[in-house]
Amino acid sequence: MSVKINSLEFENVKKIKAVQLEPAKNGLTVIGGKNRQGKTSVLDAIAWALGGDKYKPSSPQREGSVVEPHLKITLDNGIVVERSGKNSSLKVTDSTGKKGGQQLLNSFVEQFALDLPRFLTQSSKEKAATLLRIIGVGDTLYELEHKEHSLYDQRTAIGRIADQKSKFAKEMPVYANVPAEPVSASELIRQQQDILARNGENQRKRDQKEYYEKQLEIAKSAYERAKASYEAAVNNFKLASLDAQDLVDESTAELEKNISDIEELNKKIRANLDREKAEIDAEDYRSQYTYLTEQIEDVRQAKTDLLGSADLPLEGLSVEDGELLYNGHKWDSISGAEQLIVATSIVRKLNPDCGFVLLDKLEQMDTDTLDDFGKWLEAQGLQAIATRVSTGDECSIIIEDGRLCKTLVIDTFDWAEQLCIETICSAHQKKGIEDFGYGNGYVYEKEEIGKFLNLLQEVVDSGINVVLTAHAQMRKFEQPDELGAYDRWELKLGKKTSSQISPLVKEWADMVLFANYKTYAVAVDKDGKKFKAQGGDRVMYTTHHPCWDAKNRDGLPSEMPFEYSGIAHLFAYTQPAEMPKPVPMPRRVQEQLVQPKAAPQPPHKTSNAVTLQQAQPTAAPKAEEPLTDLSGFEDVAPPIVIPDGIPKALADLMRANSVSESDIRLVVSQRNYFPYDTPITNYPDDFVQGCLIGAWEQMLPLIRENQKVPF
Repeated sequence: MSVKINSLEFENVKKIKAVQLEPAKNGLTVIGGKNRQGKTSVLDAIAWALGGDKYKPSSPQREGSVVEPHLKITLDNGIVVERSGKNSSLKVTDSTGKKGGQQLLNSFVEQFALDLPRFLTQSSKEKAATLLRIIGVGDTLYELEHKEHSLYDQRTAIGRIADQKSKFAKEMPVYANVPAEPVSASELIRQQQDILARNGENQRKRDQKEYYEKQLEIAKSAYERAKASYEAAVNNFKLASLDAQDLVDESTAELEKNISDIEELNKKIRANLDREKAEIDAEDYRSQYTYLTEQIEDVRQAKTDLLGSADLPLEGLSVEDGELLYNGHKWDSISGAEQLIVATSIVRKLNPDCGFVLLDKLEQMDTDTLDDFGKWLEAQGLQAIATRVSTGDECSIIIEDGRLCKTLVIDTFDWAEQLCIETICSAHQKKGIEDFGYGNGYVYEKEEIGKFLNLLQEVVDSGINVVLTAHAQMRKFEQPDELGAYDRWELKLGKKTSSQISPLVKEWADMVLFANYKTYAVAVDKDGKKFKAQGGDRVMYTTHHPCWDAKNRDGLPSEMPFEYSGIAHLFAYTQPAEMPKPVPMPRRVQEQLVQPKAAPQPPHKTSNAVTLQQAQPTAAPKAEEPLTDLSGFEDVAPPIVIPDGIPKALADLMRANSVSESDIRLVVSQRNYFPYDTPITNYPDDFVQGCLIGAWEQMLPLIRENQKVPF
């Protein structure tokens, strides 16, 4: 199961003063705010808390703070991670109380999840390498791509040669009416040589005839000397004459012409043969090209099959030429939302146990992109915590001046009480609050509410306003000094808890405002006895009245329009650590005498009201019940009543400083000494003498901080 962040608490980290956040379990939680408010500091704090010292900021402690940073993250697997102290010591505890360390966190926290922008800024090839690494097909895919590139390069070379051969063949001349094969000139030359040999022999014979002719002339001159020689010469002459008598020389002119013409013919024949060979070579290269193309397609199909059978983190992801593709498009061609989806999917695949990612600077994306990304996260069951320079509605929370917000609103407190009861019953394995017996369940509830108010006070002390809203309910009320009972609006709490929880809440609050709908009635008859409702306004009452609870210590008018502008000045932000705390205003005592007026009548029973919540219009009041005029019912501090049994020394201190028993009980309960409902008379003597009387000077400032304007 993927691990997600349930809650985080940071104090004094970088620009953070105090932040407490529960991000959405699934989907996108956007931390908004202006620049330099501490948005990125929240992400850095998460990375530091979970990722270890390598994510520790260079200056982790908030500037101007003397308190060391404190980081606490609760994960949904029950592990609580804390870093605190000067050395930022790590404390990791699981749901069973067992302790662990950074190694345990590393087992389910993906580093890229803590720094997703680092993945987003990688090159497409680096992203592809990461993807191939996590799906385990990188080596095989590399071999296939290497083979593909080799075949592609070979095919490209062969294709170029084939094109060149084809173009060369087309540019070569073609001759018609010539033999298909070159004609050989050797036979003609041989014939020529034979003729020349014969012609040489004929010339030799002619030379021989001339020789013997000369010999005959010599023999004639020497005939006398040698008849035999003469006769021999005559005979030789006759024979030679007979041999040379019919001799005719042959002409080689035609052969010489044919030898000259055959070379020109053979040029044409060779040209035709070269063109034919070029065409044959081109066709051969085309065949090789086709074969290599088939091999490339086989390799590409093998790549497709490899990635198709791989456990990809997202459908549509692929790798081509070492680059990451999504739905056939490169990284720079996909939308911002798609980039976030791809990156988050890959990071989650790196470590499936990590169910969250951190994102910074989402102001670069429009609201539609954020919405698409958020819907995808919810569908995938992923958690993303992101920052955005914005204060718009797309932001889940707003960081201002290192704080999560200026005002914390609890809506509503009566529902918070129900959650408190459910939590208590669940922790003790009870079906209902009554199952504890002897009212113990209500004691537990009061203690938990007290702790809750203490936590809220810490929020207030940090400079954040706290507003509690609550529904109202009508209850019959009768004071001891009154003759009759009347209806009164009170906080809508449990029947058995309202008398215990309401005082805690009202004492804790600086203001209690009662909201109502004031209806205007006009006379519809001449005698002025019949009235009809003619509209009305939403109003809020700020001072105590017999018919409702209200108070303030800021001099607000008794009745005001139900508009925030009337009290906006009270919520102006101040620096709690650097600014002195305001001195509590003394209880106001009416200085001027007021003419007695008729006793105020309770509002019409059908009117409805809530505390700091709009109420629905009600029916017009009766004519004899005009709208209540609250002037003259200003707050008057009641006298201090000291219960019997309180030691005289403590009682004297209480009277001298206008401190009631409830004031002391509230401080004691806030310090977790005794529950608020424990009377002072039940306190141990050593506690009264040592902590109350002996430490009165230290106790009194705490009491003053809690004192509120009386009802």
